[in-house]
Amino acid sequence: PFFFNDTATTEIYTLSLHDALPILNFMQKVSARNILRYKKRIFMMLLGVGGCTALILTALGLNDTIQSVVKQQYDDIVLYDYELSLAYDMTPEEQDIFLSDCGDNVYRAMFMYRGQAEISSDTVTKRATLTVSDGKGLERFIWLHDGKDEVEYPGLNEAIINHNLARMLGGVEIGDEMSIMTSDMGELTVTVSGFFDNYVDSYIYISPETCEAQWGYAPEAKSALANAPDGADINDCATEIAKVDGVRTISLSVDARDRMSNMMNGLLIVVAAIILCAGLLALIVLYNLTNINIAERIREIATLKVLGFYPREAADYVFRENLVLTGLGAVFGLLLGVGLHAFVIGAIKVDMMYLEPRISAVSYIVSILITFVFAMIVNVAMRRKIDGIDMAGALKSVE
Repeated sequence: PFFFNDTATTEIYTLSLHDALPILNFMQKVSARNILRYKKRIFMMLLGVGGCTALILTALGLNDTIQSVVKQQYDDIVLYDYELSLAYDMTPEEQDIFLSDCGDNVYRAMFMYRGQAEISSDTVTKRATLTVSDGKGLERFIWLHDGKDEVEYPGLNEAIINHNLARMLGGVEIGDEMSIMTSDMGELTVTVSGFFDNYVDSYIYISPETCEAQWGYAPEAKSALANAPDGADINDCATEIAKVDGVRTISLSVDARDRMSNMMNGLLIVVAAIILCAGLLALIVLYNLTNINIAERIREIATLKVLGFYPREAADYVFRENLVLTGLGAVFGLLLGVGLHAFVIGAIKVDMMYLEPRISAVSYIVSILITFVFAMIVNVAMRRKIDGIDMAGALKSVE
């Protein structure tokens, strides 16, 4: 029976399973009674199955996170087709000449300073790509955003950095001061005014006014971001642009995307290995728990068979409980898996890449399905043990 205490009347009421579970048939009520009867088995199933489901969800979530890096970086953030390194400073007059020489191979371009710099905060120093630009028209080539919000371009003596760089610098916050050291110019001291999303490499943006105020001059604009005309072959355009006087190197964003995608796909082997190991663990846990359950209740099962239960009914009597507990364990595992996935992603700290925890709805469904597939495999394997129970021998045994 079920008991509950009504604090208003301080009376204790007793409810039978028939009253508490009116929508269930007799066998389902018996299964509910057996589930609640064996408390240790509930705990073991929740912990065992939940742990396996959590590992599967973590592996699938890791795949979701990895795959989202390439899409978010090269579909949402990087909007340019080419990054050019130039041999000379692009004054307004030189820009017009350069674009004229490129002809129809360049639809639009933006000139700026871009180079490697050492970023220091307290005792931590990291390398990042420094961009010096006035920010006008930058949104057509790079989308600087934090979540869904646009990030305001920094003003005098200010800088914006990506979240991963802030984390690698020891948790820099808005208003903190940083030091920027370049190999060819000197040192700058700036205040962090904002953060933006970026998933591959580290970047910092400042304005030319900051350099003029601290150095007395702005660095030469020897880099450019450019887009090819709509419908044009990017590789053919890149070949023609490389022939233009003053172009040292040209990098295609599509090539960077392919390299990153290939590197990420190599991690799928690790994901598959985790899923396989978690599935095998679930199989072992379910098999052992089911085997123990049958061994402890062999006289009970034999009695049911003597009373006229068909083989399928006797098997369902045991396996129905397994499936219910597997379902409860899978739900518990999803909750556990979300936390485990966030912990794993948070523990991965590399300068080159920023991983943001992401789990798709499909991964939740697949995790539950995989868990139930292994549960059904165990049920099929243990069916023969139930069918092979010697009724007479089991009833004669002494417990």
